[in-house]
Amino acid sequence: MSAPSSTDGHVGTDADTGELLAMGSATLYEASGLACDLDPAFRPAWTGARLAGTALPVQAAVGDNLPLHWALEAARPGDVLVVDAGAAPFGYWGEVLAVAAQRRGVVGLIIDGGVRDTERMRALRFPAFSTHVAIRGTVKEWPGTVGSLILLRGRPVGRGDLVVADEDGIVVIPADQAGRVVEAARQRTAKEDAYMRRLRDGELTLDIYGFRGLGHPPGHERAGE
Repeated sequence: MSAPSSTDGHVGTDADTGELLAMGSATLYEASGLACDLDPAFRPAWTGARLAGTALPVQAAVGDNLPLHWALEAARPGDVLVVDAGAAPFGYWGEVLAVAAQRRGVVGLIIDGGVRDTERMRALRFPAFSTHVAIRGTVKEWPGTVGSLILLRGRPVGRGDLVVADEDGIVVIPADQAGRVVEAARQRTAKEDAYMRRLRDGELTLDIYGFRGLGHPPGHERAGE
């Protein structure tokens, strides 16, 4: 489970949280035509975590989680904190911040760094994605930046970008592309539903996708021939 369901559209789209989660990160990525996937090193802190919301970018220093505290003051309902913490294995986030975040309407966390209290976050149903699970403590020295553009492992993340994360991966779609991408994902989903019906009727992917003309293995024979 993940972000609470919403009837409000996200980032210039008419898609609600439920529809975005049903589409999933893979379909949105394929439909986008963009380099919008985050590094696969980001993994859910607990099995089944998933989220959909709008990005609030945060820049933190290695081993310093003060910016995350400031981010909660700036956050709006439906936001996802997307944090560059230098990929360092510190416990930047845990139960205390998760509880505070939920009270502010924050729907999840993505951090290039560590989280802890994973079982507590699972119980809270607070979705977090990180590159580490770590218990090492942090300092509070540099306030960082909140809401400014960040570059997260080569991917730009801006305030208000559409974020969808699940166990397959994470996409960050620029706000000005979100409506187009969601519509393309709807069309892709409808097409894939039709393909699935044909597969269940016994057709092969070779025929559905037109792969036969691409060449076949030497000596290949159909079963039963």
